[in-house]
Amino acid sequence: MNTLNENLRSFSIFIYIFNIFGIFKFKVCATRQEKFLSLLLITSFNIFYIICFVGGCLYLKHYTDKIVLYCQYLNHFCSFFCISVIYISEIIPSDSHIDILRILSQIDNLLIRNFKVKINYRKKRIFNFLIALFYFVLMTFVTLLSPGAKDNLPAVLYDFYLVVPYLIWLMETFYTLLAYHIYSRFCLIEEILRTPKLLCRHEKIIITEIFINTYKMMDAVNDLFGMTLLIIFGKLFEWI
Repeated sequence: MNTLNENLRSFSIFIYIFNIFGIFKFKVCATRQEKFLSLLLITSFNIFYIICFVGGCLYLKHYTDKIVLYCQYLNHFCSFFCISVIYISEIIPSDSHIDILRILSQIDNLLIRNFKVKINYRKKRIFNFLIALFYFVLMTFVTLLSPGAKDNLPAVLYDFYLVVPYLIWLMETFYTLLAYHIYSRFCLIEEILRTPKLLCRHEKIIITEIFINTYKMMDAVNDLFGMTLLIIFGKLFEWI
């Protein structure tokens, strides 16, 4: 069993949706043409959301209540800042996403081969699909549910901009599901350690190797959450 392919298929629906929006590439681009197209897609989406953000601000001026207007501005500015940081981080070449799934697959191989455990990848794939489909349906129909006038350009741009919060929530859900998948493996290890049967020397070595791989996964997670990018932003604020 190719556990890496199984784990990739488990998150395939997330991968497809994220790739539509130009984020979360699960491999580093191999050719200059792919790198250029990827950069062009990222830049295009970022510019598009800037235009939608401005249009949304113009549309929000229809609100007469200043408190509501202020809260809306604050909410959309935070969403715009988050999506901008995400797109900026995508410019920096990284394969941290695939590294996490690769290490997770190595842990799966150790568990399956040495402890004969069974991992229901199909069940995990279906569950992930239903969660992602729910968010995708919300993003698809958000413009239809919006009360904005369809003949008003700022209102139309505002409708498109409402996709951003759903996209960020979908990313948060992806990370949560990824953490759950990692947790489920530790539950299997816990069951192994609780068995009355004493572990032999080889099995203890395998458990140690699993924890070593977990440490490597934490390094990949740190890279995934943009520690380098945070340092760069920190230095910029120091200079300012």
